[in-house]
Amino acid sequence: MINVTTAMILAAGKGTRMGPLTRQVPKPMLPVRGKPILEHIVRHLATHGIRKIVINVHYLPDVIVNYFGDGSRWGVTILYSRESQLLETGGGVAYARPFFPDETVFLANGDVLCDVTPQELIGLHALKGARVTLTVLPSQNYREYSLILYDRNYRVVDILPKGTSPPPGVSSGIYTGHALLHPRAIGHLNPVPHSIVSMLFKPLIETNGIYVYPYSGKWIDFGTREKYTQITNK
Repeated sequence: MINVTTAMILAAGKGTRMGPLTRQVPKPMLPVRGKPILEHIVRHLATHGIRKIVINVHYLPDVIVNYFGDGSRWGVTILYSRESQLLETGGGVAYARPFFPDETVFLANGDVLCDVTPQELIGLHALKGARVTLTVLPSQNYREYSLILYDRNYRVVDILPKGTSPPPGVSSGIYTGHALLHPRAIGHLNPVPHSIVSMLFKPLIETNGIYVYPYSGKWIDFGTREKYTQITNK
């Protein structure tokens, strides 16, 4: 059985669609219920068996580093992958690889709140011999999101661009920003700016190496200033 005790949180970006909200803090440090989004994520991971967390930082990195320190306050070890240029999702994971060279890693977006746990993905990941297992929220909302298409065996068959309607009879869903990454999969990424979707997820479709874990729990995407304001004002 796979034992996942390491997570990487993608938190390097500014949040370009957040307007003045991110002039002085990175997007993952915006407050929700009195704590930064990122702290909610760290607490959740610590509660569910993660002992080492790698956070990539680029925009206003010291805001994050000074707040979280070494992570001991939350019972974890936190390490920082400092990017001199923004490497996006794929390049960011590749650049941080020295922190977890031979480990299966739980990947989490730093601007999303989600209750999924690494343990929920492990069984399917191991059963399928997957290189990547994506947490996917079943949905047909193609107008707002790019959709993941998958078959009855949970194998990804396509990733549609935003605005493309899914074909009838095919299961579809929104990638929540959470995944299990096999070390061999991470090895296909390079530490240069690129998307993990285009450089890893899509090529794995051809080799039947990418699967989905359908998830129906809490998922809150703070993608824009309007969404953040709407959610936090409730």
